[in-house]
Amino acid sequence: MHWVVRGAPGELLRWCRSRSPKDLDLWAPREHSDAVISALIRCGGVPTCARRGVAGRGGVLSAMFMFLDVEGWPIGTLDVSFGPPRAGVIELGDERDHGRNVARPAGFPCFTGSAVVTELVLRRCVRGKPLDDSHIRHAQRCWHQLPAAERERFMASFRARFRDPAANCLMHALSSQGAFPWSTLRGHLLRGALRARPTLLAEYAVDKAFFDRRPRQRERYAAGSRPSGTTVAIVGTDGTGKSSLVAALTSTLSNFGLRSEALYFGRVRSSMLLSDSMRQALERVVGATSIKDSTRATTHRVSPRQRALRRIASYVYVLDYAARLGFRVLPLWAKGNVIVLDRYVYDLRIMPHASALASRLAELIAPRPRLMFFLDVDAKTILSRRQERSPAEVVKQQAILRETCARMGAATRYVRVESTAPVRELAEQLARAAVATAHRREIGVSAVLVELLEDVERRLAKGPHELPPAFAAACHG
Repeated sequence: MHWVVRGAPGELLRWCRSRSPKDLDLWAPREHSDAVISALIRCGGVPTCARRGVAGRGGVLSAMFMFLDVEGWPIGTLDVSFGPPRAGVIELGDERDHGRNVARPAGFPCFTGSAVVTELVLRRCVRGKPLDDSHIRHAQRCWHQLPAAERERFMASFRARFRDPAANCLMHALSSQGAFPWSTLRGHLLRGALRARPTLLAEYAVDKAFFDRRPRQRERYAAGSRPSGTTVAIVGTDGTGKSSLVAALTSTLSNFGLRSEALYFGRVRSSMLLSDSMRQALERVVGATSIKDSTRATTHRVSPRQRALRRIASYVYVLDYAARLGFRVLPLWAKGNVIVLDRYVYDLRIMPHASALASRLAELIAPRPRLMFFLDVDAKTILSRRQERSPAEVVKQQAILRETCARMGAATRYVRVESTAPVRELAEQLARAAVATAHRREIGVSAVLVELLEDVERRLAKGPHELPPAFAAACHG
């Protein structure tokens, strides 16, 4: 693959040694975007933000990845740009010329020649970020080392793109040893870009309105971009370890700079419509064996009256789900939280003698979670943790939930968890998928997210300690 580190010499080594959320910029040709993204995912990168083309530019323009240590804490972020070099919506050069000016001293790819002028001078000047004197001297040295024919070709292309005033100012800045005219050059670049493309302001407005959602205080989010409201549901029968995983996943997500909330979304606890006394009375009427769980299969025969009352109770649960969605989930979702739900409305499908119409009505009212983890643990392990149901009942409930999760379709990303690893290790693996899903509204590259979820499932199948060699070397090197 053809890729290169953007910035001054030694940028890659400084990024590897700093171990901070500061991002490292890379560049690659547009035709290599799929291969580069796949390679970064295999190296342990978590995609948190990506952009497709704006105003006629197709393909993936840029993608941001987060790298973590073995405990789930962010090491740093990596930003990859594809195609012609640009600052925002202003294209600064030719993609083929960029690819030709690449050197690999000591194995670390970096720009040389005219690409250094584009990256260190033009790109940072348009973005309003002047370099220090050492970087300016490096750009001037690379410019003077270019053959005369290469300099003339670059200036001809630059003159055609930004007009004569910008070209003359750049030539003077690269040739003289005085103060670098940052503001003058930036003004010539912006005016030349507007004259060459009058629709530039409209493209900039579209880019800002729909693709640039980063907060002003970027350090609040280690992923580098603002997440949208996200619901992550963890389902499974009693004894699969849902509550422990919810607590561990919520704690792990906070390491990513994401605000997360854990909510119990079962049928009995945290009800909004039923008080404790009303719930106990309802459980006695429908024949429940415990105040804490009104769905437990009983050994005695259920009378026709109790069966009818359980059907009526299932409609009460539908109203309770609607109330909790409106008053508890929606406010958290609107504030951009990652809401981790212990159970979901699909519990009505495993409620004994519940109305099938009530379960379908609950699923119609409740929006599908954007990510679902189904804890598909074997029945023997579940019974060793909780001996509350018969083995046949456990197998039946897991089969119903497995079928329900499998038919969710594209609206919900579904990860089946069969591992019995410690909860903390499971949470570290599943957090990668949760982070990417939280930024899916900005990603727009569904293939990247699908590949990440498949990668999570492969790692869980091989064991929690399986890590790519490059990722392990980065963590312990």
